[in-house]
Amino acid sequence: MQNGIMATAILSKRNWLVASIVVLVIAAAGACHSKATGGELMLTGASDPGANAFMPPAAPPPPTDTQPPPTLQPHGDDTTVATQPLPGDRDGLYGGTLNNAGVDRDKMINFLGANPTQAGAFVEALNTDPALYWSGGRRLTVADIPAYLRELTPAVLRLDTRITNHGFDGTHPTTVQSVFQAGTSVLVDAHGVPRVRPYAGTPLTAPIALTGAPKLVGTTWPGYRSGALAEVLATTAAITNFVLVDVVTGHPFNRPAGTTGSNDTPHTQPVPGPGPAPTTPTTGQAPQPTIDGSYLGHYLTYVCNGVDSAPKIPDFPFTVTHQGNTLTETDGAGDTFTGPLNADGSFTLQIRAATKRGVFATEPGRTVIRDGTWVGPGCSATWTAAKQ
Repeated sequence: MQNGIMATAILSKRNWLVASIVVLVIAAAGACHSKATGGELMLTGASDPGANAFMPPAAPPPPTDTQPPPTLQPHGDDTTVATQPLPGDRDGLYGGTLNNAGVDRDKMINFLGANPTQAGAFVEALNTDPALYWSGGRRLTVADIPAYLRELTPAVLRLDTRITNHGFDGTHPTTVQSVFQAGTSVLVDAHGVPRVRPYAGTPLTAPIALTGAPKLVGTTWPGYRSGALAEVLATTAAITNFVLVDVVTGHPFNRPAGTTGSNDTPHTQPVPGPGPAPTTPTTGQAPQPTIDGSYLGHYLTYVCNGVDSAPKIPDFPFTVTHQGNTLTETDGAGDTFTGPLNADGSFTLQIRAATKRGVFATEPGRTVIRDGTWVGPGCSATWTAAKQ
């Protein structure tokens, strides 16, 4: 990473300046091996291991006798890349094969145990995502790999999905903004997020906004539409059971989290296509009009190159308004950011090369934002906010 690179803040310019100074100092201390690549978006087919695989395949190629996958309603025209955020616990978001996971987690564990360089890079890549959650906390060590992989649930993407795919260049993890084709085998964590692609052993993290006009790399597949890409959002609560759809028969079934097929059971209720949820808030959620107003945010962490600078960054003011499903956030300097607002209160905003997420919730007497994350080139943060 060049010493002149600064973090892109999504809030006030005053905080942007403070955070940027901190990042400049940190960036001068070391190189960054994993960063987003301009506007390139790698198209990766379900049977394509891609470049810079971490390890030999630990999953078979996808079956060919499958049901047609569902689709999302496209946004914009067919040349505009548009992602649609979906919560990771949505029934039918993922598929699979009843009683057959098709993934050998032990093969991955044994390979990483015998190859410490890959193991270190594997953990380094996953730790770049501030939304990483597992039973051992928010970060991984090499010693955690066996326990972590055994917590993940084998599944299959049913939608073309935006993701950050991390390859291995022989020493360090690489970072490629990607679209995975529906039918790609993945290992999903307890908050519904794809974390590993077994076909190449590559770690997966949340997608990062492109820094320029999208430049597609690779070959499109039948049914690919740039405006109909899914982005999986982490759930706040841990998932105990995934409702999957058999990619061969089309029938839904239950797969308890962390299991590999032997505990599958039929799901007796019909499962709709995995599109956006209705916009009407459900019981227990704050009515969406109450979210409009002024907020004060607070960084819990602000990590660049492994150094947490959150204690040096002051709290930041911003305002929130919404119109239908579109959320607008304006910082103290007047910069405005917009993005989709979901019925469950979650949102995703993007600005230049940074992505910001959070979930509106209620506490006694006020509206708050929980589970806030921010990811930019070389840096990431977690944050909360309260309506003033």
